Amino acid sequence: MLSVMPLPSLTADQPTVRFHCGTTTEPDQMPTLTIKGLPDALYRRLKQQAKAHRHSLNGEIIVCLERAVGAGQADPDTWLHEARSFRERLRLRPLTDRQLRAARRAGRA
Repeated sequence: MLSVMPLPSLTADQPTVRFHCGTTTEPDQMPTLTIKGLPDALYRRLKQQAKAHRHSLNGEIIVCLERAVGAGQADPDTWLHEARSFRERLRLRPLTDRQLRAARRAGRA
């Protein structure tokens, strides 16, 4: 688990943020990460983003890291297989060109 702990610094408006990086022997605990030397401007932007997305700072950092390393990117073949399976379970027929054109026109009205 990523934990953000603003620590006292030389000036109150420039917090030092630390993350602890390590592994744990507890099976239900996640590892933590320490980031040293985090620029103040980056810290403020992360805090602003977290607030805008209604995340904790920790949650926002995890989302940013997942995006950066490509976590959660679906394999196109797997995604198509899942979509086809879902369609079959719901017994949905593919939309025709005529239906798609009508939907586009209705959406622009």
